[in-house]
Amino acid sequence: MTDVEEAQAESDPETCSDDDEVEPSLKYERTVKAQLTSIIFKNTEATAITVNEKFIVLGDVGGQVFVLDHGGNINRQINAHKGPVTCLSVDPEGEYVASCSSQDNTVVIKGLYSMDKDMSEPYHSHVFSVELGPNFSSQSHYVVGTDRLTYNEKGFFGSKRTLINSGEGPIWTTKKKKVPTATLR
Repeated sequence: MTDVEEAQAESDPETCSDDDEVEPSLKYERTVKAQLTSIIFKNTEATAITVNEKFIVLGDVGGQVFVLDHGGNINRQINAHKGPVTCLSVDPEGEYVASCSSQDNTVVIKGLYSMDKDMSEPYHSHVFSVELGPNFSSQSHYVVGTDRLTYNEKGFFGSKRTLINSGEGPIWTTKKKKVPTATLR
């Protein structure tokens, strides 16, 4: 057997013994659409990202929020803030996007299909995190992290803020947790 034949035999999975491990190969291809997305960020930088099963949301240093499909196409561009986007959140149904900026101290919530719950809420301190509630489309509640953790409900006459925690420093991350439910008999 020549060296070439030996090399081919070793790389052929049918002729390899069970002791030899075959490394799986990953085949991928860059799309033109993904390259167009990189053009967006040629003059700016992404500062926040979140992913939903329907789309990807990116925030940049200029306060812009981009909603992209998984192929890299821009579905929507939102002029949300005057400074870098600190955090992003999407409701589970994929109908609303929330963003915050610690530079302009605001939380912005935008509907992707309706404008009935669109809002921009100012805060008196740096806003580090935001998380939309699990039923935001029907209950309009969300949590904001500044130097305090506040629970917010949007009502007919404005928003109501309830203090959850304070005095322990900045709240950098908030995350919704699925609570298991049980049926009592």
